[in-house]
Amino acid sequence: MWPLKINLIHIKYDLFLIGALAMAFSCIEPFEIGSLEHERVLVVDGLITDEEKAHVVRLSYTYPVGEETGEPEPATQAEVWMTDLHNTTYSLSEADPGRYYTTEDFKAAPGNAYVLNI
Repeated sequence: MWPLKINLIHIKYDLFLIGALAMAFSCIEPFEIGSLEHERVLVVDGLITDEEKAHVVRLSYTYPVGEETGEPEPATQAEVWMTDLHNTTYSLSEADPGRYYTTEDFKAAPGNAYVLNI
């Protein structure tokens, strides 16, 4: 058993050394970002669960690479609602800019599917 343990230790060490050397010498020069055309696109971020609570969907817009705005621009005054397999409609209302909430008593039903409409 001893020779097997020693061989495994040496193999792990050799693999670590090869990986470290590959990482150290793989980047030769930094990548420079040229001029990129920016397309303003809607970003949708949300999650619904089977927990009974107000769920939130955040809507915002993309911004150009390298532009440090801090926070993305919120998409305001949108009509947002969900429908399920039974054609039940659930409206979401905007409480904060770009944040749309379900009612407090909403919870997703297991086995049901939901479609977000904007």
